[in-house]
Amino acid sequence: MQSNFRYINTKFWDDVYVQNLNPNEKLLFLYFLTNPLTNLIGIFEISFRRIAFDTGFDEKIIETIISKFTKDDKIFYLKGWVFIKNFSKNQKYKGEKLEIAMQKEKKNIPEDILAEISKFRYPIDTLSIPDNKDKDKDKDKDKAILRMGIEDFTLFWKTYPKHNAKEKAKTNFLKLNKTLLPEIITAIQKQKESEQWKKDSGQFIPYPASWLNQKRWEDEVTINKLSEEQEIRNWIKDKGADIAMHRTMAKYGEAVVLKYKTILEL
Repeated sequence: MQSNFRYINTKFWDDVYVQNLNPNEKLLFLYFLTNPLTNLIGIFEISFRRIAFDTGFDEKIIETIISKFTKDDKIFYLKGWVFIKNFSKNQKYKGEKLEIAMQKEKKNIPEDILAEISKFRYPIDTLSIPDNKDKDKDKDKDKAILRMGIEDFTLFWKTYPKHNAKEKAKTNFLKLNKTLLPEIITAIQKQKESEQWKKDSGQFIPYPASWLNQKRWEDEVTINKLSEEQEIRNWIKDKGADIAMHRTMAKYGEAVVLKYKTILEL
């Protein structure tokens, strides 16, 4: 049996959307990209029965996961046909021969399916052999692909501790390069542990729009860790000696409990 090769970038696993999928969703997403029926343009006919046979999933589970992919504007199931949005744009190999092959694939798709796909603003009607004049346009499209998306902003908004001026923050965020997302999320998580952001119930946390506009994810943050004794004293102050003793035992062990038995009132 002749094999078909499809290009899957190893950065697939670093994609923020993929990282937020559960194991079943990740498997089905990868299955749609690599199954034997997929083609050069990511539009192919396949039954729920075949998907269930190959993956071992119940058809109801498949339907639920596909509904999520559809809601997220990633993968659609239309009258027995799968449509993977932006599939062809992410293929490694380019050139005239590939474009001709893609045109042949398109001819195998029923007109009613093409009509449905066009509603999702997928450039299926513009598949053609490019000339040199289109190179600059292609570069602009590639740049657009790297911009942050709505799902990226949702993750940012969920992670950032202060929720003010959401629309302004969204405008600033969607201008950013998508590759910055891991750095931004990591910076927020680190800065949330800083003394400045914890002080006075978060009063000094910048508004998200300002934080983005000023590139505050590049700030250097020093986290001052409490000493054992100070942490134990804080526990005693907040929760009492009994709870402080149990927390000390759980975190540091019996040796530290004995070391500070005086302040723990043992």
